[in-house]
Amino acid sequence: MSAMMNPAMMTGMMKQSFMAQIYQVGISFGLGYFFSGFIMAKLPFGLTEKFKVMMHQGFNIPLLDVSFVSSMSLAFLCIYGLQSLHGLLLSANPMDEDLRMMNPQYMAGGAGAPNQPKDYARLFESEKDSYQLMNYEFALNKAEDYLILKHKKGELFQ
Repeated sequence: MSAMMNPAMMTGMMKQSFMAQIYQVGISFGLGYFFSGFIMAKLPFGLTEKFKVMMHQGFNIPLLDVSFVSSMSLAFLCIYGLQSLHGLLLSANPMDEDLRMMNPQYMAGGAGAPNQPKDYARLFESEKDSYQLMNYEFALNKAEDYLILKHKKGELFQ
């Protein structure tokens, strides 16, 4: 709410939004213009037939596998797949709002006062008490002995 009251902050948000729009239009136009009607990529995983309309924008080849991607589909994949990289490159503030909110001094609730020191020894002690320890024995440790015993009894290939 405070962002709406501050004109400088609103201007910064508009600039960032405008840069994102230009980026998206540029990627879409560039790939659509230079590679219109081309098969651009093959996805390393299979897709169902319902994705065919979305992935084959710009050409109509009914027998083509769904994992092949047209230029416009590749543009969408680049825009949304590289969104975090785009945010890093065009962001004026390198620390994202989500990361700022995860900072303990901004968190409310059971975190206590922001400047109050934490007793980590007590926290670690309570965590140590809450863990249940168990002895783990790997099942294949005795595999060789079992195989030799089966071979000696003649039961190996029966």
